[in-house]
Amino acid sequence: MTDAYNLADNAWVGVLDATGTHDASLRELLTNLPTIRQIATGNPLADAAITQLLLAITLDSQAHQADNPTERQHRYDTWLDEHHHQLNLFDPTRPFAQYAPQKDLDNPPQINTLFYNFDTADVAFSSYDSLTNPTSNATLTPAQAAQLLLVRQRFSVGGIQSRAARTISGTSSALAALDGNHPIILPRTGTLAEDLQLMAQAATDSDAPLGTLHLGLDSDAPLGTVLDKPGILDVLTYPSRAMCLFANPDGLVDRAHYAEGMRLKAEQLTPELWPATTWTVGKKGPEPRKAHLSRPAWQQLLDAYSLDHTPGLLGHLPAGTRLTLTTMSAYTSRVDGIYHQHATTPTISTEEVKELSRLVSEVRKAVSKDNYITARALKEGSIAATNIGDTLTDTMRPEVTANLGRIVTSRMAGMVTAEQADRQAQRLVAAARDHATSFTTAHPAGTANRLAQANRYPWKGTLK
Repeated sequence: MTDAYNLADNAWVGVLDATGTHDASLRELLTNLPTIRQIATGNPLADAAITQLLLAITLDSQAHQADNPTERQHRYDTWLDEHHHQLNLFDPTRPFAQYAPQKDLDNPPQINTLFYNFDTADVAFSSYDSLTNPTSNATLTPAQAAQLLLVRQRFSVGGIQSRAARTISGTSSALAALDGNHPIILPRTGTLAEDLQLMAQAATDSDAPLGTLHLGLDSDAPLGTVLDKPGILDVLTYPSRAMCLFANPDGLVDRAHYAEGMRLKAEQLTPELWPATTWTVGKKGPEPRKAHLSRPAWQQLLDAYSLDHTPGLLGHLPAGTRLTLTTMSAYTSRVDGIYHQHATTPTISTEEVKELSRLVSEVRKAVSKDNYITARALKEGSIAATNIGDTLTDTMRPEVTANLGRIVTSRMAGMVTAEQADRQAQRLVAAARDHATSFTTAHPAGTANRLAQANRYPWKGTLK
């Protein structure tokens, strides 16, 4: 019966333990935390979203502050008992992670897809309103639908809403959810229990307010308005979308309403309120660092650990901790793909990380300047060479980035010395210069006479 589908009792979360992967209910999962290695649904976005929910439950139940495993389990069980009525996926008055008043609206659209579709060239198919499709015949199991709710609450992109969504929320355009293009950091210690303990400790080691846990939207919630004075739990569970699922007689979800929920803006937050993402220094203080497919995880960590005091969760993790950074690479309402990368916290000092960051900057400047010189030499040969420097940079960027990644990760892990990293960087610059020369030679404008002009602009930079 769909009316009885409760997330505390029904198996809906994929988990990995010593026996392999299997589905578990929230109660089974929390009972066996020490033996579970990680959430493993097969979709990185769902894994991250579910882990964030587990962190919120841990904080709200204060299980991370228990003196022993028995007390910790008692706190989890008590929390599940107290919130059992809020974990029913199809409750008529307060369904889990949904907005009940939408049940009274006529003609809910056919559901389209469980997650964003990254296999099509049509970016509109991956955009804001892709949850529903009038011509779709898709159906979801209750377990899949529960995962969909969490993924869409955390990773929805912004954009113009459909007419039905505007009618529901009263707003024409929806904001992107916070994690729509900011990475969620998840430590990978080997057990989910230890991962949650590290994240919970980072969240409570500050004076930030705990805030309010959200397991759905109240019937009188003012949709489209900014959440006032958020706390840590608000950031972890705020309902960015007002959604409502509808099941067919077979118990499968085939229709859904989907609209703007409550708003929460990145500029409202601090590293204390939002520790599970990466931060950098902005003009007015710390700023959350966006992730996109061309910014690898090592760059995110290099920027964060170059600060005197690394903010958020990263500042609390032991040296050499393995972790993942997961989000959706998106720009406004366009979705470019899943950003899911592995990294390791540095084992070298902050000053050494700063020096490594300076080395990376010098390499990039040197490569960029070589390209500029090449383009200028071509242009002075009276042959149009518009954007040739950019074109040259584009041909080199993947290889330069990959090699810089090897240098940075090896140095941050302490596998090479600063001197060895410097020599590797010099070889990379030399190889890039050779590539620029070859590119110029092959270019239609690259006659020997014009190539000779490149010698008028020799690169004078040095790497230590």
